[in-house]
Amino acid sequence: MGASQQEAEAILERKTKLAEKVHRDEAVGDNYVKLLLAGRAGAYAGDAVMSDTLFTGLAATLLYGIPLADVVPWQLLFRTEYPSLEEFLRGVLIRIVRVAPEEVAPALETVEGTLQLVFSPDFWQTAARQIPNKAVYGKSLYDLSYFDPAAVRDFLRSTAIAAMKRGTSHSGSKEKMRSLADALGVDEAVAEDIFNRAALLSALRERGGLVGYTWVGVTQLTGGRVRFRAYDGSEVEVQVDHVVDALVGAYVGLSRVGLCSVTPSDYSKAPPLRYDPQAARYAIDWLLSLFTEGFRDRLPATALAAANYQTAAERGETVPPLAEAYALPASQAAQLEAAAEGVVRRLKPDVGPYELNLYKAAVRALYGELFSPHRWGAEAQRAMARDELKRYWVGRWAGAGLDAGVLDALFEAVYPTAQALGDARWSERLLELRRRLRLRG
Repeated sequence: MGASQQEAEAILERKTKLAEKVHRDEAVGDNYVKLLLAGRAGAYAGDAVMSDTLFTGLAATLLYGIPLADVVPWQLLFRTEYPSLEEFLRGVLIRIVRVAPEEVAPALETVEGTLQLVFSPDFWQTAARQIPNKAVYGKSLYDLSYFDPAAVRDFLRSTAIAAMKRGTSHSGSKEKMRSLADALGVDEAVAEDIFNRAALLSALRERGGLVGYTWVGVTQLTGGRVRFRAYDGSEVEVQVDHVVDALVGAYVGLSRVGLCSVTPSDYSKAPPLRYDPQAARYAIDWLLSLFTEGFRDRLPATALAAANYQTAAERGETVPPLAEAYALPASQAAQLEAAAEGVVRRLKPDVGPYELNLYKAAVRALYGELFSPHRWGAEAQRAMARDELKRYWVGRWAGAGLDAGVLDALFEAVYPTAQALGDARWSERLLELRRRLRLRG
């Protein structure tokens, strides 16, 4: 049996398993029940990510002048709706409608509006005066603003945050942040500060114990002393008396001048968070519930969404059309891996299997960052010029121990192939989207 035939059979097997686990009517029902039963654990995971991201987003507003509505994934707010009977018969199991955050809270669309919504008058006016004018890079190649070019803006509003949220190791997150900053000409101090604040906020949830922002059974109350691993790899401990300390507070050895503020020594005299007596809650609590409750409500709908836009007849097929569409990336990954293996073996004939798999993983990561439909975290890479992308990718994986010379040659060899496969994938995706639109009628 030839390699191409083996590959075809492996992909067909994947398609069949995907249909059995996700797309068949029985699978939809089973998954819906499983998600209902797993609701508490899923809700906790959603709360953890969204709360971390709310606080990280507010730090971006206070330090870099980015409105909260512009921070991903705070843009990703949806509501679910039942389809009409006609839509249901045509394969629409559930409707998912995107809602822009500024539609729910118009104040989030501007920096001043975000500050006024979340913070008390005294605090937001003081904070507004300390926000840098479009911020300062220091050694940056770009001296216009954070919003020019687009890749730098996307680095601040999304990619840097995602690098800290996706379960990557400390060294992996640091290397990605460092490589992105280097490729974009951003002073490494900016990447370091984002890293440290995101790490502090995550540790605050897990080990800090601020009133109102703890998870029962998870957070360890420590009197405001919070330990976390900093950008330079050291274990540090800081005092956090209020969430504002973690957002903008100055910490010796961790914070850089211009990227922090001196916070009050006694918050009881001038509480920084805005309290709404009519709603009997803080605005920050309302923002958090807006997104976390929506996540919980949508969680069981995942089973329906995964099998959406297929008629009953199609869901009964051995390999439904949606399984075909989902299997395309696996086929393309196999092509990229084969191309990568040819280049690496030519340049390093004695390469071992572990190292070879790392080169393949690097190529898959490049393709995924450029063409995966799951966009959060790769906005900066997609906005980069080709040379910037190459510098970032080679730097990131050389930092992981791979040969920079091999990576350089590998990028030149596979980048055109990745572009061609990506174009084909988007064409296929457009066809699938048109099919779905026809089903919705």
